[in-house]
Amino acid sequence: MGPPPGVVAVAFDPFVELTATVESFAAGRAGQARSVRSSARGKGLDVAAHMSVFGFPVTATGWICLDDRPVVDRFLDQRGIAGRFVPIGAGSRIRLNVVDPVDRRITVLELPGPRPEAGDVGRLADTLAELAPAHRWCILSGGLPPGVPDTVPRDLIRPLVAAGQRVLLDVPGAPFRAALDACPFAVKPNLDELGEAVGRRVCTEGEILAAVDELIGRGIGCVIVSMGADGAIFAEDGWRLHVRPPAVVVASTAGAGDAMVAGFVAGKLRDYGFEDCARLATAASVCALGRDAARPPDLRAIEAAMKDATVRVLAAGR
Repeated sequence: MGPPPGVVAVAFDPFVELTATVESFAAGRAGQARSVRSSARGKGLDVAAHMSVFGFPVTATGWICLDDRPVVDRFLDQRGIAGRFVPIGAGSRIRLNVVDPVDRRITVLELPGPRPEAGDVGRLADTLAELAPAHRWCILSGGLPPGVPDTVPRDLIRPLVAAGQRVLLDVPGAPFRAALDACPFAVKPNLDELGEAVGRRVCTEGEILAAVDELIGRGIGCVIVSMGADGAIFAEDGWRLHVRPPAVVVASTAGAGDAMVAGFVAGKLRDYGFEDCARLATAASVCALGRDAARPPDLRAIEAAMKDATVRVLAAGR
């Protein structure tokens, strides 16, 4: 008997997003904010939020700046997500968005917080080892903070895979390429990341499928290639599916990929067939496009949207 149907969401890059509305904002000139709102953000937290919509137990972990803790705790409490974060020191990681409704421009400022040290990496590994037996899946998302070695996701994944954990990896750049050696069950690259992983550009459908086959040949169980408005290619065992979403009014693209990850894992936890997992992933992503990333859609909307995806079978599995 396997572990309970829960998920650990690893947030490598949590931060506090402050959004200030300032009319006629200009650099070098004083301005008065009409409103300010704050929210905990980052790919790992977005995955946890979308995952909680499906009703499965979710525990979020990762590194957190001490001064960000109240905002992150409020975010988790509002969504019924458990938190087991590793503190990395005083300070705060902040993304400041200045929204000018007059000129219709957004100015973004990044304020980096403290960096994880070697001991913090070890504490995160220990936390994952404790959490894994009580969860069926572990999802690692987001870019690494500055100064963290590219090999850290790979080193975190290896003991999880050895313990029988199903791991989904969605991190960019060199950490993604290094982590492939740990053979996570599933990966979700975009086209650029897929090309970088195999060392060549991938543009045509044939090139994409050849690159996917190469990753699966290296021991990856499932590959999800996100392609923006063109949908995604889902590959597992002998199945190769191109799933295209319906047209939708886009409120924000932030969090759509994280919703896709959550929908796919939720389908697996529901014991859906592969095509329905792909449909649920696409529906979750589409519903996320239609709203602010800080407010995940409700479950009924996602399930209703499953039928709207167009599925083309490129290869049929066993």
